[in-house]
Amino acid sequence: MIDVHYWPTPNGHKITLMLEETRLAYRLHAVNIGKGDQFLPDFLAISPNNRIPAIVDHAPDDGGAPLSVFESGAILSYLSRKTGRFGGDTPRQRIAVEEWLFWQVGGLGPMAGQNHHFSSYAPEKIPYAIDRYVKETTRLYGVMDRRLSATAFLAGDAVSIADFAAYPWILPEGQGQDMTLFPSLARWHAAIAARPATRRAYALTQSVRSGDVLFATADDRNALFAQAGLRDDGADATDFVIRGARVEDAAMLPDVERSAANAFRGVVDPAIGDLSWIADDTVMSADDHRLAIIGGQTWVAVDEHDRPHAFLSASLHDTYLHIHEISVATRFQRRGVGRALLTRAATAAAEQGLKALTLTTFRTVPFNAPYYARLGFVEIPRPECPPWLDEILNEEVARGLPSTSRCAMILRL
Repeated sequence: MIDVHYWPTPNGHKITLMLEETRLAYRLHAVNIGKGDQFLPDFLAISPNNRIPAIVDHAPDDGGAPLSVFESGAILSYLSRKTGRFGGDTPRQRIAVEEWLFWQVGGLGPMAGQNHHFSSYAPEKIPYAIDRYVKETTRLYGVMDRRLSATAFLAGDAVSIADFAAYPWILPEGQGQDMTLFPSLARWHAAIAARPATRRAYALTQSVRSGDVLFATADDRNALFAQAGLRDDGADATDFVIRGARVEDAAMLPDVERSAANAFRGVVDPAIGDLSWIADDTVMSADDHRLAIIGGQTWVAVDEHDRPHAFLSASLHDTYLHIHEISVATRFQRRGVGRALLTRAATAAAEQGLKALTLTTFRTVPFNAPYYARLGFVEIPRPECPPWLDEILNEEVARGLPSTSRCAMILRL
Protein backbone atom coordinates (compact mmCIF):
# COMPACT_ATOMS: atom_id res chain seq x y z
CA MET A 1 0.00 0.00 0.00
CA ILE A 2 1.16 3.50 -0.87
CA ASP A 3 -0.06 6.49 1.15
CA VAL A 4 -0.43 9.55 -1.07
CA HIS A 5 -0.47 12.95 0.62
CA TYR A 6 -2.23 15.02 -1.97
CA TRP A 7 -4.34 18.00 -2.96
CA PRO A 8 -6.00 18.28 -6.39
CA THR A 9 -3.51 20.66 -7.97
CA PRO A 10 -1.53 20.03 -11.17
CA ASN A 11 1.34 18.50 -9.19
CA GLY A 12 -1.07 16.34 -7.24
CA HIS A 13 -2.80 15.12 -10.38
CA LYS A 14 0.53 13.92 -11.78
CA ILE A 15 0.75 11.23 -9.11
CA THR A 16 -2.85 10.03 -9.25
CA LEU A 17 -2.51 9.78 -13.04
CA MET A 18 0.48 7.47 -12.63
CA LEU A 19 -1.14 5.44 -9.88
CA GLU A 20 -4.30 4.93 -11.89
CA GLU A 21 -2.28 3.91 -14.94
CA THR A 22 -0.22 1.38 -12.97
CA ARG A 23 -3.07 0.26 -10.68
CA LEU A 24 -0.85 0.17 -7.62
CA ALA A 25 -2.76 -0.07 -4.35
CA TYR A 26 -2.90 3.36 -2.77
CA ARG A 27 -4.69 5.45 -0.18
CA LEU A 28 -5.21 9.19 -0.52
CA HIS A 29 -4.81 11.64 2.36
CA ALA A 30 -6.04 15.18 1.82
CA VAL A 31 -3.48 17.91 2.54
CA ASN A 32 -5.59 21.05 2.41
CA ILE A 33 -3.09 23.65 1.30
CA GLY A 34 -5.67 26.43 1.72
CA LYS A 35 -5.84 25.65 5.44
CA GLY A 36 -2.09 25.24 5.84
CA ASP A 37 -1.99 21.45 6.29
CA GLN A 38 1.32 21.43 4.42
CA PHE A 39 3.00 23.07 7.43
CA LEU A 40 1.92 20.45 9.96
CA PRO A 41 4.81 18.53 11.57
CA ASP A 42 3.65 15.11 10.37
CA PHE A 43 3.60 16.29 6.76
CA LEU A 44 6.92 18.12 7.03
CA ALA A 45 8.47 14.87 8.23
CA ILE A 46 7.93 13.40 4.76
CA SER A 47 7.96 16.59 2.68
CA PRO A 48 10.47 19.04 4.19
CA ASN A 49 9.80 21.61 1.43
CA ASN A 50 6.16 21.86 2.64
CA ARG A 51 4.80 21.09 -0.84
CA ILE A 52 2.43 18.41 -2.06
CA PRO A 53 2.54 15.67 -3.20
CA ALA A 54 4.45 13.19 -1.09
CA ILE A 55 4.11 9.44 -0.78
CA VAL A 56 4.97 6.72 1.72
CA ASP A 57 5.47 3.26 0.22
CA HIS A 58 4.79 0.61 2.84
CA ALA A 59 6.13 -2.17 0.61
CA PRO A 60 9.36 -0.87 -0.97
CA ASP A 61 11.29 -3.23 -3.21
CA ASP A 62 14.12 -3.66 -0.71
CA GLY A 63 11.72 -5.14 1.84
CA GLY A 64 12.77 -2.56 4.42
CA ALA A 65 10.92 0.06 6.43
CA PRO A 66 8.31 2.29 4.77
CA LEU A 67 9.94 4.69 2.30
CA SER A 68 8.84 8.30 1.84
CA VAL A 69 9.39 10.29 -1.36
CA PHE A 70 8.67 13.97 -1.97
CA GLU A 71 8.75 16.14 -5.13
CA SER A 72 6.42 15.13 -7.96
CA GLY A 73 9.18 14.35 -10.48
CA ALA A 74 11.00 12.13 -7.99
CA ILE A 75 7.75 10.34 -7.14
CA LEU A 76 6.97 9.66 -10.80
CA SER A 77 10.49 8.30 -11.35
CA TYR A 78 10.20 6.14 -8.24
CA LEU A 79 6.86 4.68 -9.29
CA SER A 80 8.20 4.05 -12.79
CA ARG A 81 11.14 2.09 -11.39
CA LYS A 82 8.89 0.23 -8.96
CA THR A 83 6.53 -0.94 -11.68
CA GLY A 84 8.94 -1.10 -14.61
CA ARG A 85 6.51 1.00 -16.63
CA PHE A 86 6.26 4.37 -18.36
CA GLY A 87 9.95 5.19 -18.00
CA GLY A 88 11.23 4.05 -21.40
CA ASP A 89 12.38 0.60 -22.43
CA THR A 90 15.80 1.34 -23.91
CA PRO A 91 18.62 3.66 -22.81
CA ARG A 92 17.69 6.19 -25.49
CA GLN A 93 14.02 6.07 -24.58
CA ARG A 94 14.82 6.54 -20.90
CA ILE A 95 16.91 9.60 -21.73
CA ALA A 96 14.01 11.09 -23.71
CA VAL A 97 11.62 10.47 -20.82
CA GLU A 98 14.00 12.12 -18.37
CA GLU A 99 14.58 15.09 -20.67
CA TRP A 100 10.89 15.90 -20.94
CA LEU A 101 10.15 15.10 -17.30
CA PHE A 102 12.88 17.49 -16.17
CA TRP A 103 11.70 20.03 -18.75
CA GLN A 104 8.29 19.98 -17.09
CA VAL A 105 9.44 20.20 -13.47
CA GLY A 106 12.02 22.87 -14.28
CA GLY A 107 10.13 24.89 -16.86
CA LEU A 108 6.48 24.29 -17.66
CA GLY A 109 5.37 23.85 -14.04
CA PRO A 110 7.16 26.85 -12.50
CA MET A 111 6.36 29.23 -15.37
CA ALA A 112 2.72 28.21 -15.66
CA GLY A 113 2.50 28.43 -11.87
CA GLN A 114 3.71 32.03 -11.95
CA ASN A 115 1.20 32.69 -14.71
CA HIS A 116 -1.59 31.41 -12.44
CA HIS A 117 -0.33 33.46 -9.49
CA PHE A 118 0.00 36.84 -11.15
CA SER A 119 -3.08 36.41 -13.37
CA SER A 120 -5.48 35.07 -10.75
CA TYR A 121 -4.19 35.15 -7.18
CA ALA A 122 -1.83 38.09 -6.64
CA PRO A 123 -3.43 40.80 -4.46
CA GLU A 124 -2.21 43.43 -6.90
CA LYS A 125 -2.37 43.17 -10.69
CA ILE A 126 1.10 43.77 -12.08
CA PRO A 127 0.86 44.08 -15.90
CA TYR A 128 4.56 43.43 -16.45
CA ALA A 129 4.46 40.16 -14.48
CA ILE A 130 1.24 38.98 -16.12
CA ASP A 131 2.57 39.76 -19.61
CA ARG A 132 5.91 38.08 -18.90
CA TYR A 133 4.48 34.80 -17.66
CA VAL A 134 1.65 34.59 -20.20
CA LYS A 135 4.24 35.02 -22.97
CA GLU A 136 6.54 32.44 -21.40
CA THR A 137 3.63 30.00 -21.16
CA THR A 138 2.93 30.63 -24.85
CA ARG A 139 6.56 29.85 -25.65
CA LEU A 140 6.41 26.60 -23.68
CA TYR A 141 3.17 25.58 -25.41
CA GLY A 142 5.02 26.14 -28.68
CA VAL A 143 7.90 23.90 -27.56
CA MET A 144 5.43 21.12 -26.83
CA ASP A 145 3.50 21.67 -30.05
CA ARG A 146 6.65 21.38 -32.16
CA ARG A 147 7.72 18.24 -30.35
CA LEU A 148 4.28 16.66 -30.63
CA SER A 149 4.09 17.41 -34.35
CA ALA A 150 6.78 14.75 -34.74
CA THR A 151 5.88 12.24 -31.99
CA ALA A 152 2.70 10.82 -30.50
CA PHE A 153 3.82 11.59 -26.96
CA LEU A 154 6.47 13.79 -25.41
CA ALA A 155 9.15 11.12 -25.15
CA GLY A 156 8.30 9.32 -28.39
CA ASP A 157 5.75 6.77 -29.55
CA ALA A 158 4.75 5.53 -26.09
CA VAL A 159 3.04 7.40 -23.27
CA SER A 160 5.33 8.00 -20.30
CA ILE A 161 5.70 9.75 -16.96
CA ALA A 162 6.72 12.85 -18.93
CA ASP A 163 3.17 13.02 -20.30
CA PHE A 164 1.64 12.46 -16.87
CA ALA A 165 3.80 15.30 -15.54
CA ALA A 166 2.93 17.79 -18.27
CA TYR A 167 -0.76 17.11 -18.87
CA PRO A 168 -2.14 18.66 -15.64
CA TRP A 169 -0.30 21.92 -16.37
CA ILE A 170 -2.00 22.50 -19.73
CA LEU A 171 -4.87 24.75 -18.66
CA PRO A 172 -5.28 27.14 -21.59
CA GLU A 173 -8.35 29.03 -20.34
CA GLY A 174 -6.63 30.05 -17.11
CA GLN A 175 -3.26 30.67 -18.75
CA GLY A 176 -4.29 33.09 -21.50
CA GLN A 177 -3.66 30.58 -24.29
CA ASP A 178 -5.45 29.81 -27.56
CA MET A 179 -5.20 26.09 -28.25
CA THR A 180 -6.15 26.55 -31.90
CA LEU A 181 -2.61 27.89 -32.35
CA PHE A 182 -1.17 24.59 -31.10
CA PRO A 183 -2.91 21.78 -33.02
CA SER A 184 -0.43 19.03 -32.12
CA LEU A 185 -0.56 19.96 -28.45
CA ALA A 186 -4.37 19.94 -28.63
CA ARG A 187 -4.33 16.48 -30.21
CA TRP A 188 -2.04 15.15 -27.48
CA HIS A 189 -4.07 16.82 -24.71
CA ALA A 190 -7.27 15.23 -25.97
CA ALA A 191 -5.60 11.82 -26.16
CA ILE A 192 -4.39 11.97 -22.55
CA ALA A 193 -7.76 13.32 -21.37
CA ALA A 194 -9.54 10.36 -23.01
CA ARG A 195 -7.50 7.74 -21.17
CA PRO A 196 -9.64 5.91 -18.58
CA ALA A 197 -6.93 6.38 -15.95
CA THR A 198 -7.07 10.15 -16.47
CA ARG A 199 -10.82 10.21 -15.99
CA ARG A 200 -10.48 8.17 -12.80
CA ALA A 201 -7.69 10.37 -11.45
CA TYR A 202 -9.67 13.56 -11.96
CA ALA A 203 -12.80 11.97 -10.45
CA LEU A 204 -11.03 12.13 -7.10
CA THR A 205 -11.06 15.92 -6.93
CA GLN A 206 -14.38 16.56 -5.20
CA SER A 207 -13.99 13.80 -2.64
CA VAL A 208 -10.53 14.99 -1.68
CA ARG A 209 -11.70 18.59 -1.32
CA SER A 210 -14.35 17.35 1.12
CA GLY A 211 -11.55 16.04 3.34
CA ASP A 212 -12.15 12.32 2.82
CA VAL A 213 -9.41 9.71 3.05
CA LEU A 214 -9.95 7.55 0.01
CA PHE A 215 -9.25 3.95 -0.95
CA ALA A 216 -8.99 2.47 2.51
CA THR A 217 -10.63 -0.54 0.84
CA ALA A 218 -11.37 -1.64 -2.71
CA ASP A 219 -15.06 -0.99 -2.01
CA ASP A 220 -14.28 2.69 -1.34
CA ARG A 221 -12.61 2.93 -4.72
CA ASN A 222 -15.37 1.17 -6.59
CA ALA A 223 -18.07 3.26 -4.92
CA LEU A 224 -16.37 6.52 -5.84
CA PHE A 225 -15.86 5.61 -9.49
CA ALA A 226 -19.38 4.20 -9.77
CA GLN A 227 -20.72 7.59 -8.63
CA ALA A 228 -18.66 9.21 -11.37
CA GLY A 229 -19.93 6.75 -13.96
CA LEU A 230 -16.50 5.17 -14.40
CA ARG A 231 -15.47 1.54 -14.36
CA ASP A 232 -12.68 0.19 -12.22
CA ASP A 233 -12.81 -3.42 -13.36
CA GLY A 234 -9.37 -3.52 -14.93
CA ALA A 235 -10.64 -3.82 -18.48
CA ASP A 236 -8.78 -0.70 -19.54
CA ALA A 237 -5.51 -1.13 -17.69
CA THR A 238 -2.83 -3.66 -16.93
CA ASP A 239 -2.92 -4.94 -13.36
CA PHE A 240 0.61 -5.99 -12.54
CA VAL A 241 3.58 -4.85 -10.54
CA ILE A 242 7.22 -5.79 -11.12
CA ARG A 243 9.23 -6.72 -8.03
CA GLY A 244 12.25 -8.75 -7.09
CA ALA A 245 11.51 -12.45 -6.81
CA ARG A 246 11.33 -14.09 -3.39
CA VAL A 247 12.24 -17.65 -2.53
CA GLU A 248 8.60 -18.47 -1.85
CA ASP A 249 7.77 -17.54 -5.48
CA ALA A 250 9.90 -20.39 -6.82
CA ALA A 251 7.22 -23.07 -6.51
CA MET A 252 4.87 -21.13 -8.82
CA LEU A 253 7.33 -20.23 -11.58
CA PRO A 254 7.46 -23.62 -13.41
CA ASP A 255 3.72 -23.34 -14.08
CA VAL A 256 4.25 -19.81 -15.40
CA GLU A 257 6.86 -21.09 -17.85
CA ARG A 258 4.61 -23.97 -18.97
CA SER A 259 1.77 -21.54 -19.61
CA ALA A 260 4.05 -19.18 -21.52
CA ALA A 261 5.37 -21.99 -23.70
CA ASN A 262 1.91 -22.54 -25.17
CA ALA A 263 2.65 -19.56 -27.41
CA PHE A 264 4.89 -21.90 -29.46
CA ARG A 265 2.04 -24.21 -30.46
CA GLY A 266 1.60 -23.97 -34.21
CA VAL A 267 4.72 -21.85 -34.69
CA VAL A 268 7.04 -23.01 -37.48
CA ASP A 269 10.76 -22.24 -37.65
CA PRO A 270 12.33 -22.48 -41.14
CA ALA A 271 15.32 -24.44 -39.84
CA ILE A 272 13.61 -27.02 -37.60
CA GLY A 273 9.92 -26.94 -38.48
CA ASP A 274 7.05 -27.07 -36.00
CA LEU A 275 7.98 -25.71 -32.56
CA SER A 276 4.91 -27.02 -30.75
CA TRP A 277 7.12 -29.49 -28.87
CA ILE A 278 8.48 -26.59 -26.80
CA ALA A 279 5.09 -26.29 -25.12
CA ASP A 280 5.57 -29.81 -23.72
CA ASP A 281 9.31 -29.60 -23.04
CA THR A 282 10.87 -29.53 -19.58
CA VAL A 283 11.07 -26.21 -17.74
CA MET A 284 13.23 -24.81 -14.97
CA SER A 285 12.50 -26.67 -11.75
CA ALA A 286 11.39 -24.96 -8.56
CA ASP A 287 14.79 -25.81 -7.04
CA ASP A 288 16.58 -24.15 -9.95
CA HIS A 289 14.39 -21.10 -9.49
CA ARG A 290 15.23 -20.96 -5.79
CA LEU A 291 18.93 -20.94 -6.57
CA ALA A 292 18.45 -18.25 -9.21
CA ILE A 293 16.38 -16.12 -6.84
CA ILE A 294 19.03 -16.39 -4.14
CA GLY A 295 21.48 -15.10 -6.75
CA GLY A 296 19.46 -11.88 -6.79
CA GLN A 297 18.85 -11.50 -10.54
CA THR A 298 15.23 -12.65 -10.87
CA TRP A 299 12.17 -10.45 -11.16
CA VAL A 300 8.48 -11.32 -11.26
CA ALA A 301 5.29 -9.63 -12.40
CA VAL A 302 2.58 -10.11 -9.79
CA ASP A 303 -1.15 -9.49 -9.71
CA GLU A 304 -3.14 -7.67 -7.06
CA HIS A 305 -2.82 -10.73 -4.80
CA ASP A 306 0.97 -10.70 -5.15
CA ARG A 307 0.89 -13.92 -7.16
CA PRO A 308 3.53 -14.20 -9.95
CA HIS A 309 2.32 -14.53 -13.53
CA ALA A 310 5.62 -13.77 -15.28
CA PHE A 311 9.31 -13.84 -14.50
CA LEU A 312 12.74 -12.94 -15.83
CA SER A 313 15.68 -15.02 -14.62
CA ALA A 314 19.24 -13.84 -15.27
CA SER A 315 22.81 -14.18 -14.07
CA LEU A 316 25.99 -12.12 -14.11
CA HIS A 317 28.76 -12.81 -16.64
CA ASP A 318 31.64 -10.38 -16.50
CA THR A 319 30.06 -6.98 -17.15
CA TYR A 320 26.89 -8.44 -18.68
CA LEU A 321 23.54 -9.48 -17.26
CA HIS A 322 22.51 -12.55 -19.25
CA ILE A 323 18.82 -13.42 -19.42
CA HIS A 324 18.32 -17.18 -19.25
CA GLU A 325 14.55 -17.18 -19.32
CA ILE A 326 11.72 -14.69 -19.61
CA SER A 327 8.22 -16.17 -19.44
CA VAL A 328 4.79 -14.56 -19.31
CA ALA A 329 1.75 -16.70 -18.53
CA THR A 330 -0.89 -16.80 -21.24
CA ARG A 331 -3.36 -14.55 -19.40
CA PHE A 332 -0.75 -11.81 -19.00
CA GLN A 333 0.60 -11.86 -22.55
CA ARG A 334 0.28 -8.88 -24.91
CA ARG A 335 -0.08 -6.49 -21.97
CA GLY A 336 3.43 -5.05 -21.77
CA VAL A 337 4.60 -7.42 -19.03
CA GLY A 338 7.66 -8.73 -20.87
CA ARG A 339 8.67 -5.20 -21.77
CA ALA A 340 8.30 -4.14 -18.13
CA LEU A 341 10.42 -7.07 -16.91
CA LEU A 342 13.15 -6.21 -19.38
CA THR A 343 13.04 -2.58 -18.32
CA ARG A 344 13.44 -3.57 -14.67
CA ALA A 345 16.35 -5.86 -15.53
CA ALA A 346 18.03 -3.13 -17.58
CA THR A 347 17.62 -0.64 -14.74
CA ALA A 348 19.09 -3.08 -12.22
CA ALA A 349 21.99 -3.89 -14.52
CA ALA A 350 22.80 -0.21 -15.01
CA GLU A 351 22.68 0.36 -11.25
CA GLN A 352 25.22 -2.46 -10.84
CA GLY A 353 27.55 -0.82 -13.34
CA LEU A 354 27.02 -3.48 -16.00
CA LYS A 355 27.29 -2.54 -19.64
CA ALA A 356 24.64 -4.67 -21.36
CA LEU A 357 21.87 -7.24 -21.27
CA THR A 358 22.29 -10.36 -23.37
CA LEU A 359 20.07 -13.29 -24.30
CA THR A 360 19.75 -16.09 -26.85
CA THR A 361 16.56 -16.59 -28.81
CA PHE A 362 14.94 -17.89 -31.98
CA ARG A 363 15.95 -15.72 -34.91
CA THR A 364 12.66 -15.73 -36.85
CA VAL A 365 9.89 -16.40 -34.29
CA PRO A 366 7.91 -13.12 -34.17
CA PHE A 367 7.79 -12.93 -30.37
CA ASN A 368 11.50 -13.74 -30.07
CA ALA A 369 14.28 -11.90 -31.96
CA PRO A 370 11.99 -9.50 -33.88
CA TYR A 371 10.30 -8.53 -30.61
CA TYR A 372 13.59 -7.93 -28.82
CA ALA A 373 14.83 -5.89 -31.78
CA ARG A 374 11.89 -3.52 -31.33
CA LEU A 375 13.07 -2.99 -27.75
CA GLY A 376 16.57 -2.05 -28.82
CA PHE A 377 18.40 -5.40 -28.81
CA VAL A 378 20.70 -6.15 -31.74
CA GLU A 379 22.09 -9.47 -32.90
CA ILE A 380 25.69 -10.23 -31.98
CA PRO A 381 27.66 -11.80 -34.86
CA ARG A 382 28.84 -15.22 -33.69
CA PRO A 383 32.58 -14.37 -33.94
CA GLU A 384 32.00 -11.39 -31.63
CA CYS A 385 30.33 -13.38 -28.85
CA PRO A 386 32.34 -13.55 -25.61
CA PRO A 387 33.45 -17.11 -24.76
CA TRP A 388 30.78 -17.72 -22.13
CA LEU A 389 28.01 -16.66 -24.56
CA ASP A 390 29.48 -18.76 -27.35
CA GLU A 391 29.39 -21.71 -24.96
CA ILE A 392 25.68 -21.15 -24.28
CA LEU A 393 24.97 -21.22 -28.02
CA ASN A 394 27.00 -24.42 -28.37
CA GLU A 395 24.97 -26.02 -25.58
CA GLU A 396 21.78 -25.15 -27.46
CA VAL A 397 23.13 -26.85 -30.58
CA ALA A 398 23.97 -29.91 -28.49
CA ARG A 399 20.33 -30.00 -27.36
CA GLY A 400 19.20 -30.19 -30.99
CA LEU A 401 18.64 -26.54 -31.89
CA PRO A 402 20.38 -25.71 -35.20
CA SER A 403 22.73 -22.76 -35.03
CA THR A 404 20.90 -21.20 -38.00
CA SER A 405 17.69 -20.92 -35.95
CA ARG A 406 19.25 -19.33 -32.86
CA CYS A 407 21.07 -16.08 -32.25
CA ALA A 408 22.57 -14.05 -29.42
CA MET A 409 21.36 -10.49 -28.87
CA ILE A 410 22.57 -7.56 -26.81
CA LEU A 411 21.05 -4.41 -25.36
CA ARG A 412 23.79 -1.94 -24.52
CA LEU A 413 23.12 0.18 -21.46
